[in-house]
Order: sequence, then structure tokens, then C-alpha cells
Amino acid sequence: MGVQEPRYRPAARQETRGQQFLHRHPIQHRGGFQFHVGYGWKDDTFDFSSQENVDCLVCHDTTGAYHKDPKRRKPNLRKVAQNVGETSAAYVKKLIDTKAKVVIVDSRPTARKCAKGHVPTAISIPTQKFDKLTNLLPTEKSTPLIFYCGGFKCPLSPKGAAKTQKLSYTKVMLFQAGYPAWKKAYGPGPKMGKIAPPTKAKVAAVAIETSDEPDTITFDSFRNVVKNAPKSVHLIDVRDPEEYKAGSLPTAINMTVDDVEEKVAELPNDKPIVFICSTEARSGEAYDIVKPQREDFKIYFLNASMEYKKDGSYTLAPPEG
Repeated sequence: MGVQEPRYRPAARQETRGQQFLHRHPIQHRGGFQFHVGYGWKDDTFDFSSQENVDCLVCHDTTGAYHKDPKRRKPNLRKVAQNVGETSAAYVKKLIDTKAKVVIVDSRPTARKCAKGHVPTAISIPTQKFDKLTNLLPTEKSTPLIFYCGGFKCPLSPKGAAKTQKLSYTKVMLFQAGYPAWKKAYGPGPKMGKIAPPTKAKVAAVAIETSDEPDTITFDSFRNVVKNAPKSVHLIDVRDPEEYKAGSLPTAINMTVDDVEEKVAELPNDKPIVFICSTEARSGEAYDIVKPQREDFKIYFLNASMEYKKDGSYTLAPPEG
């Protein structure tokens, strides 16, 4: 994940606060964390009509005036855009106080750091143990996540956040000032009790029913799994990344057929695997690639025409071909 300089800077003689922020914290493109170069500009090039631009003000506003409540008076977007900064302790506290739908993640070591004081409501997912604790992350991939650690010089929260983005979570933010900023603003956070070794949550097994064609999951069985026990299987969407980003199921991960072929030996076997696509052609191909090589696996595919929506819903129909 390369770090690049901002693509364009206005020719103003004196840098605005937003520009100063950019120079201290370069943008990371392509799957990284972005602070759009428009923020802080005082000329006429900032595009207030762009929802993508304005949405980022939610966590970078330092005036406290920005909101998205249609029933309230619209905020002065120009003033807000000229007064931006890092995701602050005040913003995190506001989310906690209003019981916002957000998950705050402490990336520091659990027993040595988090247990001795942490941001209220935060869950502990130490970066060095991240891969073993992904079950603690929310099922819904659009849930906002805020990662923090020991401050600007601590690399743990950026690493944890980057790992989370690779799992297709779409709203990942950094509270880079971290616990030191929280402690300075609001005092020491709550402590944890005796720390037990982390264990993975038990996932209830659901019987998978197949149709007349071997290893094709029935529509009813698929709907039951997705609705009642989505974490009981590894759901792999083998469509292209562009299709996946346009809409998929909340617990599905994206691996193209080529990816599956290259990583057959790395596929997990702790739970059944169900391949899905949009017409059954690619999901069936993925099944045909894996099954002969991993006969010990429980592998299925969905033989259906499937349409996905951005909100995670879907429709099924018999395959056309």
C-alpha cells in the first residue's frame, strides 16, 4: 500500500489548516485511508456538491457544527471545510455518548495496555493477534469501525485498519491521536477485569441440503444459512472485484476463480465452503477446481441466477442456461 503525495495543491500563498494537515499526514491511495485534498481550501475549487467529499467531514470537522440531519438547519459547509483536522477524541466521545452504531477497536496489546485503560466501549483486537480474532468484528461490512492505539507514533492501529479493509469493510477510520489523546481530554478510561485467553465464538452448525446434482446447495438451504447462520460457512463470491463492490452478501469474501485456483492449498477447512456468483458458471468452475484437490473439504456451490443489491439483499432464480 504505497504512500503518495497529494495529487494537486492550490497555488495559495499561505497554506490553510487542511493543507497543513495533508503535508503532515500524506494521503494513502488504493485501499488506504484518505483525507481528501479539497479539505481546507479557501478558493472556489472545493466541490461542495460531491457527496464523497462532504461525507468525510463527519469525522474531520473540528467546529462541531457539521451534521446530516435533514430536520436541522444546514451547516455552513464552507466554514466546516476550512476547519478540519484529525479524527478527534471529542468526535469519538460524541459517538459513544449518542450510542452511535460504530465499533471502536483498541489495537494495543490486551493485557499489557488495553486492560489497564481504554476508550469506553472499545473492543480489544491486538494487531499481532488480528487474524485469530476476526470473529469479533461485526458481520455487517458497512458498520463504521474506528481503530486507535498508542498515538501518532504507534503503528498498530493503521496496520489493524488495513487488515480490516482487506476483509472488505467499507467504513474504516483511524483515531490516530489514540488513547493518549483520550486520557488527556477525559482522564483514564475503564480497566478490564482478569484477562482470559481469547477464544473464538462457537458457531452453530447448520445442515446443508443439496439438490439432485451433487454438492449444489438448495435455494431453501442457502436462504436458511444466510439468514440464520451466516458464519457457519465460508461464503466465497467468485465474481470480479467490480461486481463484488457493486453489491454482495454481508459475510461473503471476494476471490475470483483465478484467485481460488492459485490459493487452493490456503483455503480454510474449518467450515463448509459455498461458492456463489451470478449465473452458477463461475461458482461451478471454482467448485470443479477445488474439489479434486481437496477431497477432505465440504464444498458446495449455488446453481442459480443471482442478483445482488448494495444493501446486502439478493434474489434467486433457476439458472438460465
